[in-house]
Amino acid sequence: ASAKLLRVLSTAFHVEKPPLRQMALALLFDGAFALSRATPEDGGTHLDVDEAVGELSAVVDAAPSLLYAPSVEEQTIAVLGLGKMVVHRAPSEACLFSQSTDAEALVAELAFRYTAPGALTPTAEQAKAWPLLESVNEIFATLALARKNELCNTITWVLLDGIEQTGARAVNDPRRQRCVRYIASFLDESALLATAKVLRLNLQELALLPTPDVDEVLRWLGPSATLP
Repeated sequence: ASAKLLRVLSTAFHVEKPPLRQMALALLFDGAFALSRATPEDGGTHLDVDEAVGELSAVVDAAPSLLYAPSVEEQTIAVLGLGKMVVHRAPSEACLFSQSTDAEALVAELAFRYTAPGALTPTAEQAKAWPLLESVNEIFATLALARKNELCNTITWVLLDGIEQTGARAVNDPRRQRCVRYIASFLDESALLATAKVLRLNLQELALLPTPDVDEVLRWLGPSATLP
C-alpha cells in the first residue's frame, strides 16, 4: 500500500455512493493496515516516511468519527479496520503505526463509543451481515488474550487523563466509568490487580489525588459493564 493510494481511496469514500462508498472505506482500512505495519527500512529509498506517516495519521485521526456514522455498515467497517490495526500491529516500535497514533487512545475510542447510551444497535437482520457489537466484543476479547497490557494501559490512560482534567470527579464520571468497567470485564483477576497497582503508583507519583489503596482502585474498575 502506498500513501498516494490512501488518498485516492479516501477521496472515493467521500464522493461515491453506496455500495462503492463502503467498498472504498474497506479498501482504505486494508491499505492503512498494510502501511501501518511497514517500517522505514521496508521501503528502502522508495518509501517517503514523512508522507506515509502523514497519510496514515489522517486515516487514523478520521476513523473515530466513523464510529458515529449513520449506517451500521460503515460503523462495522470502521470497527474492524481499527481493531485489525491495533490487534495485529507489528511488534517493532519503528513501524509506521507507532509513529502515527497511540494504541491506547484507539482502544479507548472503541470502548467509549459502544458503551455510550444510545449507541447504534443493529437489527437482528443487519447483525447477520454486519455483526457490529459482536465485532467490538471480539476485538476486546482478542486483546485480552494477545495484548493484555494494552487493555491495562488503556484503563490507566482513561482514568489518569480524566483525573488530570477534573480531579476526583473523573472516578465517578459515568462516561469514563462505563468505558473502564467494560474493558475491565475482559481481564482476569491478576491483570485487574496489576492494573490497580500501576494506577495507584501513578497517582502517588503525580500527586493528583490523596493516594487510594489498591482495594479502592479495584472498586473503580467494577462491577463489570457490558455493551448495551
